[in-house]
Amino acid sequence: MRRSICYGLLLGLVWCADVTTTQAESLSLLQYGERNDFQLEVSGADRQWLAVKGSLRLGVNAPDNPPFDIVSNTGDYQGVTADIVGLIGKLLNLQVKVRRYPSRQAAIEALRRGEIDVLGSANTYDSAEKDLTLSQSYAVDHPALVTRTGETAVAAGELAGKRVAMLYHYLPPEQVQLAYPEAQLQLHESVQSAVSAVSFGKADVFLGDLLTANLFAHRISNLQLANFAALEPGAFALALRRDDERLHRLVNAAIEEISEEQRQEIIRRWGGGIIAPIGTALQFTKPEQAWMNRHPRIRVLFVESFVPLTFRNDEGQFRGIAADVLERISFRTGLVFDARPVVSIAEATRKIRNGEADMFAALSPSKAREEHFDFTRAYFSNPFVLVTRDTPEAPVSLEEMAGKRLAVTHGNELIGYLIKNHPKIQLVLIDNVGQILERVANGDVEGGVTNVIGARYIISRQYRDRLRIVTTIGSTPGHIAFAIDRGAKELRDILDKALLSIPPNELEDLTSLWSRDVVLEGSFWAAHRRTILSSMLAALLLLAATFVWIRRLREEIRRREEAERRLIDQIEFERVLIDGTPHPIYVRDHELRLVTCNQSYLNVFGVTREQVIGKTLCESTLGQMPEAPAFEAAYRQVMTSGEPLIRDNHLTLLNGQTIAIFHWMLPFRLGNGEMASVIAGWIDITERQRLLLEADDANRAKTTFLATMSHEIRTPLNAVIGMLELASKKAERGEYDRLTIDVASDAASHLLELIGDILDIAQVESGKLALSPERAQLGPLVESVVRVFDGLARQKHIGLQMELDPAADCDVLVDPLRFKQVISNLVGNAIKFTEEGAVRVTLRLCQPHSEYRQSVELLVEDSGIGIAEDEMLRLFRPFVQAASNQQHARNGSGLGLVICRNLSEMMGGSLTLSSTLGVGTIVRVRLAFDILPDLVTPKPGELDPIETPVRGLRVLVVDDYPANRLLLVQQLSFLGHQVVEAEDGRRGLNIWRTGHFDVVISDCNMPNMTGYEMTSLIRGEELNTGRKACLILGFTANAQIDEENRCRAAGMDGCMFKPTSLAQLSKRLGLARPIPQEIQRPSATLELIGLSDLERMSGGNVDAVKDLLDKLITTNRSDLLRLDELAAAGNNEGLRVLAHRVKGGALILKARHLEHCCEMLEEVKMESERHELDARIDNLREAILQLTDMLETYCAT
Repeated sequence: MRRSICYGLLLGLVWCADVTTTQAESLSLLQYGERNDFQLEVSGADRQWLAVKGSLRLGVNAPDNPPFDIVSNTGDYQGVTADIVGLIGKLLNLQVKVRRYPSRQAAIEALRRGEIDVLGSANTYDSAEKDLTLSQSYAVDHPALVTRTGETAVAAGELAGKRVAMLYHYLPPEQVQLAYPEAQLQLHESVQSAVSAVSFGKADVFLGDLLTANLFAHRISNLQLANFAALEPGAFALALRRDDERLHRLVNAAIEEISEEQRQEIIRRWGGGIIAPIGTALQFTKPEQAWMNRHPRIRVLFVESFVPLTFRNDEGQFRGIAADVLERISFRTGLVFDARPVVSIAEATRKIRNGEADMFAALSPSKAREEHFDFTRAYFSNPFVLVTRDTPEAPVSLEEMAGKRLAVTHGNELIGYLIKNHPKIQLVLIDNVGQILERVANGDVEGGVTNVIGARYIISRQYRDRLRIVTTIGSTPGHIAFAIDRGAKELRDILDKALLSIPPNELEDLTSLWSRDVVLEGSFWAAHRRTILSSMLAALLLLAATFVWIRRLREEIRRREEAERRLIDQIEFERVLIDGTPHPIYVRDHELRLVTCNQSYLNVFGVTREQVIGKTLCESTLGQMPEAPAFEAAYRQVMTSGEPLIRDNHLTLLNGQTIAIFHWMLPFRLGNGEMASVIAGWIDITERQRLLLEADDANRAKTTFLATMSHEIRTPLNAVIGMLELASKKAERGEYDRLTIDVASDAASHLLELIGDILDIAQVESGKLALSPERAQLGPLVESVVRVFDGLARQKHIGLQMELDPAADCDVLVDPLRFKQVISNLVGNAIKFTEEGAVRVTLRLCQPHSEYRQSVELLVEDSGIGIAEDEMLRLFRPFVQAASNQQHARNGSGLGLVICRNLSEMMGGSLTLSSTLGVGTIVRVRLAFDILPDLVTPKPGELDPIETPVRGLRVLVVDDYPANRLLLVQQLSFLGHQVVEAEDGRRGLNIWRTGHFDVVISDCNMPNMTGYEMTSLIRGEELNTGRKACLILGFTANAQIDEENRCRAAGMDGCMFKPTSLAQLSKRLGLARPIPQEIQRPSATLELIGLSDLERMSGGNVDAVKDLLDKLITTNRSDLLRLDELAAAGNNEGLRVLAHRVKGGALILKARHLEHCCEMLEEVKMESERHELDARIDNLREAILQLTDMLETYCAT
């Protein structure tokens, strides 16, 4: 993106320079090969008009466009167009005057204004101008591609993602983008600039006409002529004003008078080898020379659709491999070949035998055809292939064609081969090669024989996904040669000599260019384009005549306004470009003196414009910068090489501050290619680099943190699983091991503490874990860890021994979690790598440092596999394990010893390792702790007392996760409370509205309605109705401080974190006080929905009423499912029937709201809007849910 910005600025400056230069330059026409032996017959009126006119003013534009437009250092105009226009001037008896304009658009405007008569080297780009027209063409425009040598992908026509450089006025950009939609088009001011971009790697492909492409491919050693472009060939002509009809007609007549031989001579002169003449003249016999004198023009027949050998382009010209070969033969023999199209080979045979033609351009020799023709040497070879329909059942070989029809042209050399080797194939002889694939596609035959090039082209254009090439036929390729009447022996010998004179590599290059896809127009537009264009031209001329006088009156005003607008735009552009840019921009001339700069440049250095303008970097006050010599060397490099220099630099300002910059320096050339100055600037990237380094550090810290925590959680969890598995196995034998369960419970509690600490650590900066020392005894800490691993050791049938110094029971200041992590990692590793023997853990006190500080030594010894000496140092690197331990590699991450050593060092100690391979390992940890006075502490493993409430509470539990909900319900029931449960916030709110609850415990995040939303609604209704507030507690697994803040903000009285113990739950509920029953009685539900009548009808038998309501609840749930099914199916009649049935139950219960919703749905019409029907269905669904919640609450009371 930066490079694009820099190039945009450069092109903007170039444009500024261009818009100020519009003055034309007069040149002298230098014509090669003048002819005086021909003249043009014109009428008397035209002759008199030409005499009065006297001169032909030719307009060209800068810079040069070789080989068409070339200006020498002496001001002479030469090239292909110069030679053609010189001949036109001779034919019309007009003096040619040449005027050169700074740009193509300026030359076009000059033609419009009448300053010039014709514009040279015009093509499709110029014909797009509606008030201009083109003359007859004087050269063919074959779009071609030039690449760096060895670029095979572009040579195959693959330009997706490629940078395509093109002269800005060669072809309309939209036409190129249509042919190559995925290419990146670059427009250049000159051909030289575009070709250089490819040569120096700034572009991948040059797109230009064949003459220009070949010229530069021969001039520059690292370029090659790669391929024809996938664009329609055009023509070069002269552009004239549409209203200059007489001159247009005379110029066309003069161009037609120029013979093909003369045109080819000019092309050879300037073409750079594209049609190079042979080194020495061919030697012909006297009979052959006499024959050529009698037959200077040869009539050649060709089939129009035999692509790429012979075809006609959209201008009706004869093109293809055969046409190019005939051009070379014409150069070598002087013969002129007149091409005439035919429909079929049979028509060509008849015309040649009748003397209406001399030869056929492309035909494959065979014994049958040799009865009618003589054949020259072959100039092209191509395999014959079998084409079938692109279906699974279509044959894929000649063997599978047995009994099927195969289309082949009359006289094809393969007919004998097919009859001999595949006699069961039914041959269908076709006269026109173009009809073969049509017959196959229509199903008239099952297969067809044709050459591979023609088959690929026609299939890709007309029968894609309908036909396919399945195999080649025969062991030798088919040859293409010229077919000649058998009586014209001299013509055959002449053609053979000419073909032999063409070097094989030249002939191969020629055919290879045509061996790729050729694009032809085959649409209605191609067939009728001339008629359509003629009609449009007539209409446009009529319209132009109507408005011409208006334009002439307004022309002078328009010119003045345009000049003023350009001047204003230029001034504004320079102002915004230079001073409006927030980044420093400056320009230095070829002597490296500062020409101009913007205000940002001055502000960065804190200097004035007078201190730096007109001075080099070292001459100005900026010369004291240490980078000044390097910057001046970089400027000289850009001026010398002409290549941009873009890189990151450091810049020391005058105040001593150093900043990082993205520095770009671009060369600027004048219109004549001379290097003029360096345009440069920079962007301050100091902050970006700092943020990038911080982001990298944070990412590394995050990765280390996650890996560490994963390892630390997994190790105690493995011990817990082992203890529980051991307890389970004992239970299967009928043994109850309370000690094992207590150890597992203790380990799980410690694991929960570890997870809580992980959440705290997540808020610490990367790599800065802090210790949390507290009062603890080292002996119990070690004992608790050893007990966790006791079950795992017994599973492996190894001993786990512990020796504690009795003096270790003193209280010290230690982080118990980190201390136990060290022990847990070391003991876990020892058990993991010990298969027999025992693991011994020893804690002993060392000589005290002082009265208040004590040193301890922890040893973990095992009789495991041991560690080689050369591997012990590697073990203290992250994610590294000993090679001898690879059988256990999948059980660990290689972080254990690293974590232990880091934690030991954080606690002010050290960790050392000694091991003997095959004997065992000893890990020694030395630590020092502050000694604290003794306090009375609870015994390890003692459970917290559970507070029993004075009386049971009514508790509403709301949780969407069934397992959590069931656990909490059973815990509350165990504590003696009455519990009602709900699966989401909406249902919980409805139950609370119809019931009486002392406590509501709700999950915070649930579908349909969250715990926060439900709490806010409950608190709102309590406030509006005067209902006494109940205790509401949040219940979440997100154990963060801000989570409790969110709960209180929503109106909750507190927050509990999952998991919670009975003691914690009892302590929380101890804050609740029963709400008197009179405030909210269950009988309110009876009155709300009319259940009091049911109780009276049942004689006060509440159980009978509840049985009835249970059935009604089941019916309501079934009705809800049925309602959703009918709504999804769009069954309006079924919805009305269902609403009527539900209304019956609502009438019994006097549920007025439900009754109203049923009536609204019953009244819906078939033609009602869908959104109205959906609204009534939703109302009924909500009313049924609300009634069901009320009934469930009543039944639970």
